[in-house]
Amino acid sequence: SSQMDVKVLMHVVQKTIDFEQELTSRFAAAARLGDGELVMSSDEEDEAGVSLDGLDLTSAEGIKRKYTLLKRQQEREQRRKERESRRAEADAAEEQRAGKPQPPRGIPKFSGLISSCFEPYMGSYVTLEESNMAEFIDRIVKDEKWISDDNRTRVLGSSAELFLYIKRSLKRCATLTRNQTLFDLFKVFTRMLKAYADILMNRLPKLPTTASSQDWQVKVTENDEAIICMIINTCEYCFETSKQLAEQVKKMIEPAFVEHISVENEQDDFSNVIM
Repeated sequence: SSQMDVKVLMHVVQKTIDFEQELTSRFAAAARLGDGELVMSSDEEDEAGVSLDGLDLTSAEGIKRKYTLLKRQQEREQRRKERESRRAEADAAEEQRAGKPQPPRGIPKFSGLISSCFEPYMGSYVTLEESNMAEFIDRIVKDEKWISDDNRTRVLGSSAELFLYIKRSLKRCATLTRNQTLFDLFKVFTRMLKAYADILMNRLPKLPTTASSQDWQVKVTENDEAIICMIINTCEYCFETSKQLAEQVKKMIEPAFVEHISVENEQDDFSNVIM
């Protein structure tokens, strides 16, 4: 089945990403070791002329050579610390610019080197996520009570479940890719938010046939009034939470997609329900 194919694809992608991370770790460790060996071998060549072998360390020449070696060892250690400090500062600056951890400087970039090859084939994953989410919305709306038995509850439970589902799905996708697939999944969620806004609009109690939408006073039942209040509060909650969702996606996704991340249209949809 297509669902089984997607599961196999996700398994392969995850294994590939694990392999890339393992390569990065191994090369980082090798580079750190290599740096130390390179410095030592260079310094040892410099120190070859000041060997202490067979020398009386209590003599003037012995004391001179001993402290020459000690001074060079201290200088070598100081250079090592300075080099590590510069590398850490550069890595921190790069990480801050990219918004995510970077491999140590001088290490080949393995992240995405192989796994990016799967990007053109991730459409089936996005399609499955969209199908699953559509079914999820149908289920939570069907189970919605529309009126709270708890005075402390001001929004519909389905709205909180919806955003929790979206956040988990985004986080799951971000572990696999932060490129086109994550952007496509974000667009799926914007469509689902619009669909949810339409559901809220259609659930509003209908105005009496003798009333107009411009009337300031329309008589409704106590039950309808409670539903209207819950829907208004829910739309305000969705308006604010969708904005927070977009900001989270901007931090997850690759910089090339950031300017295209927006939920303004979806916020307008929730505002229209209230208006």
